[in-house]
Amino acid sequence: MGDADLKATFPKSNKGRPHDINCSTYSMLVLLLFNDLAPGQSLSLEEIQAETNIPMNALARNLQSLAVAPKTRFLVKQPMSREINAGDRFCFNEDFTSKVTRIKVGVVAAGNKVEGDKERKETEKKNNDNRGFQVEAAVVRIMK
Repeated sequence: MGDADLKATFPKSNKGRPHDINCSTYSMLVLLLFNDLAPGQSLSLEEIQAETNIPMNALARNLQSLAVAPKTRFLVKQPMSREINAGDRFCFNEDFTSKVTRIKVGVVAAGNKVEGDKERKETEKKNNDNRGFQVEAAVVRIMK
């Protein structure tokens, strides 16, 4: 649940000077997998998951941050799309460029958490039940 600082050198960015990358621990694990690969080699989503043992939903969110977000596109995703699907392949982005040397990688938020009508009614009922006890306690205090 923490974060890590990495130093990364991209051949075409900032005259070969290293960038300081601040990212989540899971993102760090994914990026470190690409240290040992030859230029042009890629890893599939399944290979990354097998190597890191990161839960698939967390892995998908971190890969979106590393391969889809425009300012932190350290990895190249094939085929390029916003969604992470089985069979997608990732390789190191040697063409990455950035003018800044410190880069913070945010993790993409989890999916849509909007309640449906049924869940909203259940939540309202629970809240009203809890409020009932508080209202009764306030009335008793006032009456005393």
